[in-house]
Amino acid sequence: MIFALLGSILGGTAAILSSALLIKLIFLSNTTSGWEELSYGILFIILLYPLGTAAGAAVALRLKNYHPPIWKLTTAAYLAEILVLLLAEPLHLNLKTNLLVSLMFLLPIAAVLSAFLLHLRYTK
Repeated sequence: MIFALLGSILGGTAAILSSALLIKLIFLSNTTSGWEELSYGILFIILLYPLGTAAGAAVALRLKNYHPPIWKLTTAAYLAEILVLLLAEPLHLNLKTNLLVSLMFLLPIAAVLSAFLLHLRYTK
C-alpha cells in the first residue's frame, strides 16, 4: 500500500514535470501572449496527471510482485478527475481554488489506491 502511494505521488510529479517540459517545447518561440501557455498547461496537467499517478502506482506495485491491471488504475484516476471537474460548479469549488486544486491532486491518488485495494479483494 505504501509503495502504491509513493509510486502514484512520484508518477504524478513526473507527469506534471513532463507536461511543463512539453509546454516549453511547444512554445519555443516567444510570440505567444501567455494565455496559450496557461490554457495548454492546465489541459496537459488535467490529461497527464491521472495517467502519471496510475502508471507510477502500477510500476511500484509490479516491483513488489503485485500485478494490478493498469487500465483499472487509469480508469479510476480519470474518473476521480472527471468527478472533481463535474462537481466544481454545483459545489462552488470555482470560488475556492485552493480546495479545487487540492481535490484535483488528491482524489486521483485516492482512486488509484482504492482501485488497487478492490482488485486485491476480488482477485483472491
